[in-house]
Amino acid sequence: MAAPPLPSHHHRCFDWFANPNAAIVAVDASQPVIAPGQPGRAATAAAVIQRGHARIRVHKSRWVVGNVSVPDAELSAVSTGILQALLLDDIDEINILTDSSTAIDRILDCSPHLGQQYSLAACDALEPWLEANPDHIIRIYYTPSDRRWGYLPIHAEAHELVCGLQVPGNVGGGKMTIDKFKKQADASALKAWTDQFESPSYHGHNFLVLGTLDARSLSSHGSSLHSPPFLCGSLKTPEIPKTPMRLLRFP
Repeated sequence: MAAPPLPSHHHRCFDWFANPNAAIVAVDASQPVIAPGQPGRAATAAAVIQRGHARIRVHKSRWVVGNVSVPDAELSAVSTGILQALLLDDIDEINILTDSSTAIDRILDCSPHLGQQYSLAACDALEPWLEANPDHIIRIYYTPSDRRWGYLPIHAEAHELVCGLQVPGNVGGGKMTIDKFKKQADASALKAWTDQFESPSYHGHNFLVLGTLDARSLSSHGSSLHSPPFLCGSLKTPEIPKTPMRLLRFP
């Protein structure tokens, strides 16, 4: 009995191995799930590269992405895998294997999104390579890890490689976002401003001190970006004289 024909994607995989100038790049990312109360772990990524025909592994690497989401780490993995494949000599075909559909959607999208820097890096590197020869091509394949692609052990190798890298992350478990960076910058500016203007050596005699209606001086507060420049001091609001006043009329 003849064996059933292989699916079309199997044929394409074997085409990779028939091309000696093809780079097969398997990438993966991970962020270990930690029990509540335990220190967090940074997201990590890995890439394993083989050349077609001889199926020789020519490169493997893993790295720390940081306190980011798993989709961002996957995007870092795909982008770095592309950059590393382009460093190989005489490569005319790049085949990326990833189990992240989000990374596939975003890797060639340069519009604003989380992890945009990885998309920009990949596009910037691919543009001259694709323009250099019309035969150059890149393919990105969605390879779910639960499918157990036995004929592609390179993907399992990338998964084992990334899972072997455990790095402590932000103990607070939070992700560093643009909003967090902005808040930290505001807090730093506020502290520096407050320290400077509350220093007696900086006050001098030309500074005015604003007071409240109940004779208390206003405390220094606000940021250099949004709030008015209130200065702190010890002067009190002068008392209003309580003597009666007459209205004078002039002819």
